[in-house]
Order: sequence, then structure tokens, then C-alpha cells
Amino acid sequence: MNVVVFSAQSGWSRGDPGSASAFMIVVGILLAILILFNMVKSFRGKGGNALSGAPVASRTSFLRSARRRGIPDADVSFLNDIARAIGTVNPEFVFQNTQKLDSFFRDAFKYIEKHSESETVADEEKARLFSIREGITQRAIQGSPISSTRELDRNTTLSIVSPDESIRPSVVRIVEPGGLGVERPLDEFGEGVRIPRGTRLTVFFYRKAHQGYTFTTRAAGYQDAGGSNLLVLKHSDAVSALPARSNLRREIDAPCRFSQVHQVPAKERGKTGKGLVVDKLEIHGTIVDISAGGCAIKTATLFGSGTLVKITFEAADGIQAAIGSVVRISSMQSGGIMHIRFARISKKAVNAVLSWVYGYTD
Repeated sequence: MNVVVFSAQSGWSRGDPGSASAFMIVVGILLAILILFNMVKSFRGKGGNALSGAPVASRTSFLRSARRRGIPDADVSFLNDIARAIGTVNPEFVFQNTQKLDSFFRDAFKYIEKHSESETVADEEKARLFSIREGITQRAIQGSPISSTRELDRNTTLSIVSPDESIRPSVVRIVEPGGLGVERPLDEFGEGVRIPRGTRLTVFFYRKAHQGYTFTTRAAGYQDAGGSNLLVLKHSDAVSALPARSNLRREIDAPCRFSQVHQVPAKERGKTGKGLVVDKLEIHGTIVDISAGGCAIKTATLFGSGTLVKITFEAADGIQAAIGSVVRISSMQSGGIMHIRFARISKKAVNAVLSWVYGYTD
């Protein structure tokens, strides 16, 4: 600083106004550069992000936010690495709502597509990304688990399995410390079924998003309440969740082709050595919903339950294929819908389906 001032003073002292002006311009430029440099240095020192102008959250805050979503630490590290790579600002906000979560996973999917070192690595990382996303979805759908009948709400619909193994509906009317007061199950004639005190019963019920639960209990007698004679069930603190659908489904309208697949007995395989043979005849249909676990196909030609089929469809900018088993059929006036569970599908095809389900390629 003293050198610059001295030079300027020297130039001025020589009595050359033009030279002095040039020196002052140079000094002004140097000072502006110095000030700008110090501002940038100070901003970066405070954790600034040059692209966004906002601070990037620490790994700790990201970990804490992800844990609240039930994500294992190993997967949190994977997501955190991607968040840093794509320059996510305030990544803890990723888990604040569904819209931000979807936006983050969409960006992560595209980043993996563009920057993975090979297609194999990309498929592995996409599969992991979708596994995390599906887990978040299921936890959100199921809500907080219930472990005791003391947590049941009034007006919850129950299905009571009677001693004769018939299933009869009922409704919770009272929840008290001593037990549940439920409507008496009705027989085929609309009359209340009399269940003896002490009878062991199995009960099913469903809560949020069709998540099912079951518990066993015993009849504890009857109680009059509100003009009704209610069956009293003992409380159970061993309520268990029924298996839930593990994959998010998406309703779509996509053309497909499918062919019947035959299983060839080992002794008849001959030179081919193949256990499955696909018919050459392809039948056209329309996929009306799909998930990583299966799909539903609307078609005029239906195969019976248990039939193996090969399905070919286009998803994620490519032709995908899977072999599945017909689980059930919903008949319609013209044809019907085959509900199919995938039995053999590549990781690449699963990733394509899930990118379709979550709309990452829309």
C-alpha cells in the first residue's frame, strides 16, 4: 500500500498530470480487485456456496434429518455423497416434504445416469437409490405402527374370525382400560352371534393406506352401552402388522406385448438345455398399472392363474422385458385384466420401471 501511494506521489510530484491520472486509475483498479478478493474469501470462509449464494448444510444435519425418515446410516452416506456432488443447498430440507424429496431423487437419478463410470455401476447405484426411495414411501404409507388394541380408534372396522372359522364384521364402539366394546357379529339372518365368555378369537383390521393388522384375544362378556349390547374383547398388547404391498404402483396406459411361457421338464430339454420356452405368438395388451413387483395388463386374451408369461414393454427410453406369473384375473365385458407378479426381471428393467413409476423420465 505504501509503495502504491509513494509511486502516485512521485508521479504527481513530477508535474505530469496525465501520468498522475493513469497512476490513480491503476490504483483504483487494484484496490477494487483487492476488496473483491477479500469479500469472496470472507464469504467462502463462512461456508458459502458460489453457485447458490446459500450455505451447504453439514453432514451431521443431513444425517439427523435422514434418520428421522428411518433411513439406515449406510444409505444416508450414499445420499449425502450425491447431495454434495449435485450441489444440493440445505440438504436437510430434502426430507421436509414430498415435493422436495421427489425433486432430490429425480436430480440424483439424472446425476447417476450421466456420471457413473459404467452402465453396470449406474444400474447398481440406481437400484440402491430406488430401494431407499421405496423404503421411504412404504414408511410414509404405513404411518406409525400400532402394537396394542389400546391404540385403536372408535369406529374402527374389525373382522372377527369365529370359532367355526367364519369371518364376521364388527365395529369398535368403546375403547376403555378394561377392553374393547365392539358390535356383536351378525349371522346370516342378521341376528347377533352369541360368543361364550373366554372364547379365543382372531381379529383383523386395517388402518391408514390399507395397512392390515391382526391380534388374538378372548371374549370377556357383554356390556350394554348406548342402547346396544356390545361384545367385550380383552385388550391385546401383541398386535402384529400383516404383510403390506412392498412397491409403489402407478396407473398408466402403456402398450405391451406378451407371450405364454412353457416350463420344459428336465428330461425333455434335450440339446437346448432351456427350462423355459417362449411362444412365438405375441399378444397385444395395455399395461394399466405397474410396480417393481408386477403389473396389470388389460387384454382381450386372458391366461389362467399360474400361467407364466413374457411381457415386453417400453420404459425409460428402452425396450424392457420380464417374465411373470398370472396371479388372478378380473373379467370384463370384453376380455379382462390379468394381474401379474414378476418372477424374473433384470435389475436394469426394475430401474426402468421405477423411474417410470416415480416419473423421473417424464
